[in-house]
Amino acid sequence: MVFWEVKWELTEAIIFLKKPGDIYLTEIIRLTDGSIAMISCASLNFYEKCDDCEDEVVCGLRKVMTELRVASLGVLSNNSIAGIIKKETKLINKKSKR
Repeated sequence: MVFWEVKWELTEAIIFLKKPGDIYLTEIIRLTDGSIAMISCASLNFYEKCDDCEDEVVCGLRKVMTELRVASLGVLSNNSIAGIIKKETKLINKKSKR
């Protein structure tokens, strides 16, 4: 799935193939990096059992990383490119009023 293409002419430009409001950070991360989770055993879409793990059910690190993945998904899935641009515009305006 492609969300944008880059045109190299006199200047570099990114052309979105979807509306910026329809492109969420979860999609971009999964497309470019793969997993949202920091370790594979905590991943929803790229799960792999750890080689050195004796029992996932009682692994404290897996539990924490799963909680982190859930929290990250909550933030990333609610932020689109358009939303980020709006936030940045507000921050710029706030800074310029100082």
